[in-house]
Amino acid sequence: TRPIGGTAQLTVRRAAATETLAVALRRAPDTPAPDPVTLKGDSPFSGISAVNMSPATAEELSITDDRLGVVVAAVATDSNAAAVQFQKGDMILSINGKAIKTTRDLATAVAGQHDYWRLSLMRSGQVINTVLNG
Repeated sequence: TRPIGGTAQLTVRRAAATETLAVALRRAPDTPAPDPVTLKGDSPFSGISAVNMSPATAEELSITDDRLGVVVAAVATDSNAAAVQFQKGDMILSINGKAIKTTRDLATAVAGQHDYWRLSLMRSGQVINTVLNG
């Protein structure tokens, strides 16, 4: 492992020629900004702390998927979200048919009362579609 700010040597073979290149090591970009949100209230999402996905967030949470969206950064113990088994690293794709692209989309989608919640999320590379009681 090499430190951020250092360099690594990369050997490239093209046809019969071999070339060694110096590559600068930088931190993963934190774009879009995390814009953290913690959900409260009586919904099954209450207790989730979520952030916008960025390369830096993916690195921090050891997520290999490169899509943008919203990821669960933490789940409060004894919360509604813990009771329905949300996990750190879950990427929330849609709620009630509306795509969740930012933490603001998530906060808007879970506002108000619903009899049920249609949820699509990605966990460990697999998409899970489910319905949660309101």
